[in-house]
Amino acid sequence: MSTTTLLIISAAALLYYYFVLRRFNALGFRLFSLFTFIAIAFACWIYQDEKTLSFLQKNGEHVNATIQSKEKIGSETTSSPDYAVTISFANKKGEVITQQTHEYISEKEWNSFSENTEIEIIYDTASKEAYIAKSLERFKNDKWVLYVVAGFFFLIGCGCWFFLRKYKVGVDDKGNEWVEKDGKVYLDERNNKTAQVAKRTNIISKLLQAYRK
Repeated sequence: MSTTTLLIISAAALLYYYFVLRRFNALGFRLFSLFTFIAIAFACWIYQDEKTLSFLQKNGEHVNATIQSKEKIGSETTSSPDYAVTISFANKKGEVITQQTHEYISEKEWNSFSENTEIEIIYDTASKEAYIAKSLERFKNDKWVLYVVAGFFFLIGCGCWFFLRKYKVGVDDKGNEWVEKDGKVYLDERNNKTAQVAKRTNIISKLLQAYRK
């Protein structure tokens, strides 16, 4: 995760806390806003990919590259590592370029790559980034899944708002929360020490994992 992305996520989390969690205690609306935020994040991700694909289609250089090596990035710290390959190629100006690329490469494609073999790439002359043509084409055919996922999260949010609209979230001075409806309390953290410790430990753990990347 890049520093810029991490800063954007942190800022969005703070805004969500200030404008939603501090102002609204309706469980349904809280979950609706959360899932809508996730759907918007997917939409922004799709938009960035669409811009990249559009530029590559018009201006990308199709050249052959030699695979120098391959590795899994973050394989020791995450369950979903990036599948990267280091390639060497000459652009249309005759400049020899060696760089690592991992965007859009699936595990199956990565396993099929062999060192010292040639592979077609598309070189972005603006960002100076290279993409594996095979992986890029596969992503173009499969990207409809991202639209489905974005819509799915939005629909989940709508369902939460409708079915949980009568539930309210309470919080005390220590940050312990509970859910109530018509005077009946559910999921009460105030008298559950295990839940309190697990909640705080999980938050700290997630923050440490994010800033280590």
